[in-house]
Amino acid sequence: MPGLSFAVHAGKIVETRALGVRDVSTGTPVDENTIFEAASLSKPVFAYAVLQLVDDGMLSLDKPLSTYVPDFVGDDARAASITVHNVLRQSSGLPNWRSSTIPLKTYFPPGERFSYSGEGFVWLQRVVETAQ
Repeated sequence: MPGLSFAVHAGKIVETRALGVRDVSTGTPVDENTIFEAASLSKPVFAYAVLQLVDDGMLSLDKPLSTYVPDFVGDDARAASITVHNVLRQSSGLPNWRSSTIPLKTYFPPGERFSYSGEGFVWLQRVVETAQ
């Protein structure tokens, strides 16, 4: 990561910083107006909220998502064992996104290895929406 910017907020913005460069080939510096692609920056925030629900006893790290929301993945026996822990560790076995050419199914046993999956987080979101 060649550059970043941040702000410290304590009721109001108390400090901002811009560090590094926008592009290593040109050396153009990052400034307070540099626009960054946010992509999946909400996942860590969502993961923190999920862990709060685990701490409160509303979710379990080791309980399969299919026990909360059974109909997210169709006919796939391995998918039935995907846990909150697998999704947070990016080891669910699900693809990043499904499409007409990439069906929603597990591509390796959950927990076996790392593979980024937006679909896992969508399923976990549905689980959080049903948590009581």
